[in-house]
Amino acid sequence: MYVRRSNMEDIPAMMDLYAQARVFMRENGNPNQWDDSYPSRELLEKDIAFGNSYIVEDDEKNLAATFAFIKGEDPTYYGIENGAWLNHEPYGTIHRLAGNTSYHGIASGCISWCKSQIGNLRADTHEDNKIMQHLLEKNGFVRCGIIHLANGAPRIAYQFAGDSADYWSVREVPSGGRGFGIASMVLGIISLVLFFSFVNIPLAILAIIFGVQDRDLKVETPEELKTVTTKAPTAQEIEDMLFANKIVKNSKSNAIVLAKGKQLLASGVGQTSRVDALKQAIEKAKNFGFDLNGAVMASDAFFPFPDCVEIAGNEGVTAVIQPGGSIKDELSFEYCNEHGIAMVTTGFRHFKH
Repeated sequence: MYVRRSNMEDIPAMMDLYAQARVFMRENGNPNQWDDSYPSRELLEKDIAFGNSYIVEDDEKNLAATFAFIKGEDPTYYGIENGAWLNHEPYGTIHRLAGNTSYHGIASGCISWCKSQIGNLRADTHEDNKIMQHLLEKNGFVRCGIIHLANGAPRIAYQFAGDSADYWSVREVPSGGRGFGIASMVLGIISLVLFFSFVNIPLAILAIIFGVQDRDLKVETPEELKTVTTKAPTAQEIEDMLFANKIVKNSKSNAIVLAKGKQLLASGVGQTSRVDALKQAIEKAKNFGFDLNGAVMASDAFFPFPDCVEIAGNEGVTAVIQPGGSIKDELSFEYCNEHGIAMVTTGFRHFKH
C-alpha cells in the first residue's frame, strides 16, 4: 500500500469512493451525517489545493482509501462542551475518511499513517456513526466531549495523544513529500534524543531565569461579568460572549474572536496589533459568507483606544467582552454608549504567547 497526496485527476475516483461510503453509512444506521452532496467537488479541490488531501493505493494503483489530513488549529475545535481536550498542544486533524471495505484494516491504516506524521490527533464524528466511534476508540482515541460544526451541527469529539502502537505497513510515494517508514521513525527518535540531551538543559535554565508563562485555566462565568455600558447584553449575547471568550483565551495574542449563536464566525490571531487581528477576523468571516450583524466580539486584552469597537460596530457587532484595565477604558465605554453596543469586562487578562 502507498499513500500520496491526491491531485485533480484523482477526484472522479475519490467521488465514486465517497458515494460508496455514503451508501455504506446509510446501510449501517448512519443516514444523516453525509448528504448526497458531501463532500462536494469544490471541497475536494480545496483540500487538494492546500495539500491536505491524500489517497491510498494498492500495488496495482487501485484506490483503497482517501482522507483529509490537516496540521494546525481547526476553528470548529475551539469550543468543546461536556468535556475537554486532552491537551492544547499542536495537533493534526483527520476528516472525510472513506475506505474501500474490500481492503481489511484500511481505515486503521490511514489513522496509523496520520499518527506517524504527528503524535497528537483530533477527529470528530456523528452520534449515529457507531462504526467510526469504534474505529477511533480501537486506535487509542479518547472521547472528549461535543463540538459544533460551522453550521451548528453537533459532533462527538475525539483526541489521540501519545505514541501509537504498530504502524500499519504503508509507504509514502517519494513525490508526495514527507516520507514514512521504520527508518524515518528511528531518525526522528534519535533527533529528539539529541535535541533534549544538548538543548533542553540550557533552555530550562533560561526559562528559570526569565520566567515561563503559566497555563491559563481561568474560565469566566456570567456572574463575573461587569456591564460597563448603558445597554446591557441579552441572555443570548452573554452566552455567545462567554463562548467567544473561551476561544480567544486559547488563541495566540493579539487575538480577536467573532461569534454568533455559539458558533465561531472567524478569529484573528498572532497579530502585532489588535486592530490588525480584528481586520483579519472580519475578512475571514466575509470570505466564508458569515453575516456579522448581531455577532459578539471577544478580545484577549483590553482596548487602549476605541478603534476596535468602532470597526466592529460598523460591521454589525452588538456586544463586546474584554478584560478592561486600560487607563483609557472610558473612551471605549463612551463609544459603545453612543452607538448602542453592549460591553462587559471580565477583570482577567488572557494573553497567550
